[in-house]
Amino acid sequence: VLTADLPEAAATLVKRVRDIGALAPDITDLMEAIPPLALVARYGDVRGTDQSMVHQAIAELFARVCVGLSVACGSLNDEAARQMANRIVALHTPFSVLEDSQLHPPWQAALRRVADLPGVHGLVGGRCCRILFDSGLLSDSDLSARASQSMSPGIPPAEGAAWIEGLLDKSGSVLLANQKLWAIVDDFVQALPTDTFQATLPLLRRTFSSFHDAERRQLGERVRAGGKDSAATLVVPRLIDHSRGAKGLPLLLKILGLENSDVS
Repeated sequence: VLTADLPEAAATLVKRVRDIGALAPDITDLMEAIPPLALVARYGDVRGTDQSMVHQAIAELFARVCVGLSVACGSLNDEAARQMANRIVALHTPFSVLEDSQLHPPWQAALRRVADLPGVHGLVGGRCCRILFDSGLLSDSDLSARASQSMSPGIPPAEGAAWIEGLLDKSGSVLLANQKLWAIVDDFVQALPTDTFQATLPLLRRTFSSFHDAERRQLGERVRAGGKDSAATLVVPRLIDHSRGAKGLPLLLKILGLENSDVS
């Protein structure tokens, strides 16, 4: 309707979305409905649709999500936890660029309530901690304390591995940069009994396989160094393929308007 330039129909449908959202018993549907609305609110559309009605719909749906998120994150099995973690990331992404500062505090508070929730699935709790950490709302020491609690000896190893996966999914940068967190994860792995280690290894491998090649290489260098922090583990990899880089130069020079320049 927005693309077809039907403003009257758009207004009616947005109101319908708001009405349904007010009565929806499951906030997961609302979480999936908000990101596309947020993109319209942030970037607009080719028809120049009035965005005020979209902002109002987002605010109403978002308020319900923030209130009900911690309840929706309770008692999740592995598959439901993975879906919820992905929904949280999908919802956070547009809000991180949405120019509406009023939405940020309630969302951050909702994430913290989930991260503090007793018995929350590790995937969800770890993912919320990572978002809060990347947003500057958790310090290194706070993150390390939560990691220590989530991977303490009294916690089943599978739950600790799930928390690691939630925290580090697709990025090992925080593990490389935080030496204390590295030590906690290292102690967790080394303390696993043989049979438990064999059962937990596939979960850990799935987490580390999502990292970029450069991150895995740096982690490997740190392991070979005995876990000690060194400059070699924190720098950009030194392997540079100059021939591949040269292939992109003509287009780059054209973009910069330097295609006729003698650039070596």
